[in-house]
Amino acid sequence: MPRQISNSFTEYEMTQEEMYVATRFTDLQIMLLQSLLSQSAQKRLKIKIDTNNLQASLQEEAAIAGEISTYEYLLSLYTDIPNPATKTP
Repeated sequence: MPRQISNSFTEYEMTQEEMYVATRFTDLQIMLLQSLLSQSAQKRLKIKIDTNNLQASLQEEAAIAGEISTYEYLLSLYTDIPNPATKTP
C-alpha cells in the first residue's frame, strides 16, 4: 500500500509494482485519452491568429498545447512504466 508522505501537498511513495498497477488504464480509458488528444490537436490546427488580439490567440494556443501535453503524458505512463514481474536480473 502506498505510504503517504507528509508535506503541504498530498503525495504518496509507491513501489514500482504499485506504479505499474496504478497506470494500467482500461481499454475504454485509453480510447477516451486518445480521443481527447485527437480533439485537442484538431482544435490546435484550427486556431486563427488574430493580430488585433495576439495575446488572446497565444493564450488559446498555449492552453491547447497544455491539454495535448497532458494527454500525451498520461498515455505515456501506460507504455513507459515496466511490469516489475517481467523484469530480468
